[in-house]
Amino acid sequence: YIIIDTGGRDSKELRSGLICADIFYTPIKPSQIDIDTLGKMNDLVEQATALNKKLKSIAIITHAPTNPNMDDEKEARIILKEMPNFISSQVVITYRSSYWRTMGQGLSTLEY
Repeated sequence: YIIIDTGGRDSKELRSGLICADIFYTPIKPSQIDIDTLGKMNDLVEQATALNKKLKSIAIITHAPTNPNMDDEKEARIILKEMPNFISSQVVITYRSSYWRTMGQGLSTLEY
């Protein structure tokens, strides 16, 4: 297995990787900034697929809140359904906000 990390922008490395890859994974935070990049990524994948018929593109939602009252993941999945060149992974990487909120205060998560 070879993993190429090209960064989250259009670049020569990303385009080269798409042309030779079997699988392209892209992490997407359920935030407006990341969601806005999906259209461009969808176009890049479409262009690459013209040269690389075996390319399979999968979007993984990362940094999704665990709070059941937040619809971030649900909203991201709705947008992903509109991207014909991406498969939406069933894997979701979540975060607990209490971990990063407590560091600056010098508290443990239990104290928070």
